[in-house]
Amino acid sequence: MKKALQLEEARTDYLLSMLEEVRQAAKKDARFGFDGSINYVFKRLSLLSSQMYGPRAEKYLIERLGVIKVPSLEDRGDFKTKRGAYFENKISYPSITGTFNFLQFRPHQKLDGCLLTAIDKVNGYKPYFFLLSKEQAVYELDRLGGLCHLNKESALLNTNIEYRITLDPNTGNWNRWINNYSVEDFSCLKKQLNSIIPNNK
Repeated sequence: MKKALQLEEARTDYLLSMLEEVRQAAKKDARFGFDGSINYVFKRLSLLSSQMYGPRAEKYLIERLGVIKVPSLEDRGDFKTKRGAYFENKISYPSITGTFNFLQFRPHQKLDGCLLTAIDKVNGYKPYFFLLSKEQAVYELDRLGGLCHLNKESALLNTNIEYRITLDPNTGNWNRWINNYSVEDFSCLKKQLNSIIPNNK
């Protein structure tokens, strides 16, 4: 029993050292993991902490989609298309319960829509792209949303509230999203984004 525990501890130490090596490499390379298929990119980024993979995944999508990053001071989402349509960009790996949690929605922002990407670890890190108009995003916040950080009492005093959407792949909401919002691949996604006329509500 003691030997088995020692082997398990040694294995844990080895895995942690390898993970730390990967994360240190990512700190030195702003485009860490960007080479290879899109599934492989999201697989490599999953090795990073949430504070690291979020900005990297966003940078990767912005590069691949050929859109323009929006400075945070503008308070108008994460990127805009060449036609000037503004979008919020959210990426989620499954939580420990298997749900996808898209965080920090800001309905007060003037946007044209939201791009939500759910990374399916079970199926080889396949990304599911969901493209919603702002009206559709507000509708889904009413159905599946909740407050990010504040309680309801505090929220009444705050006009710039952040929300989250929780999407459970084991419910009918997943199929509804697939049918209503899903975009098949990058090529289709780029075409749809570039076809949207700016509204900025």
